[in-house]
Amino acid sequence: MKALTVHQPWAQLLALGVKQFETRSWYTHFRGPLAIHASKQQASFVSAIVLQRLGKVLFPYGFRALQDLPFGCVVGVGMLEDVQPAELISAQAIAGEKDFGDFRPGRFAWKFSQVRVLEKPIPACGHQGIWNLPEELIL
Repeated sequence: MKALTVHQPWAQLLALGVKQFETRSWYTHFRGPLAIHASKQQASFVSAIVLQRLGKVLFPYGFRALQDLPFGCVVGVGMLEDVQPAELISAQAIAGEKDFGDFRPGRFAWKFSQVRVLEKPIPACGHQGIWNLPEELIL
């Protein structure tokens, strides 16, 4: 199975289905099932406004702070169904999701569907780009 490493809290939001678009600086032709791997580091910048919104979104799932999120593990699986220029998708992003991605021109919005969060995250080393999940970890 293929996997994508994403910084927290974005990885958890994808796995929970709260965030349907992951924005990237690069395009991929890949479509299909994709494991969502939470990197060992959290996003380098999360504004105070976004932190406040995150608290409201993640609190019902038992996460009281960013430090409560799982790091360095696969947290979910979804279908990567489409990749479009971010500026074309910006208007389609679900309410409030624009705060959870970078939709500036020149970037790409990766649309996830059929996501499911794993009951128990699976520890794994991540990589840049789309990578192969080791066979012993295939979901």
